Amino acid sequence: MSHAVHFQAQSVMTCQQQSQQGVCKERLEKAHPSQSKTRVQRVLNMIARVHHNWRTRSQLAKLDDAALKDIGVMRSDAYNELHKPLWK
Repeated sequence: MSHAVHFQAQSVMTCQQQSQQGVCKERLEKAHPSQSKTRVQRVLNMIARVHHNWRTRSQLAKLDDAALKDIGVMRSDAYNELHKPLWK
């Protein structure tokens, strides 16, 4: 193991011990920046999904029976879709 890798691993272990006390969070983020970016990306994806579901379900709710028939959706299917949680 190279000296730099050993030092980083030792630093992370010390930091993990200190992070239990809330002391060293920023050093952990520097050691593993992809984890915090991944979390941010997951949150942004969830927000985008909720917005998309809200928008499309709002449009679906406005359709009358004839429009639903045109797109091949039964009123009961539309009702079920409209009553799902937005994150699904």
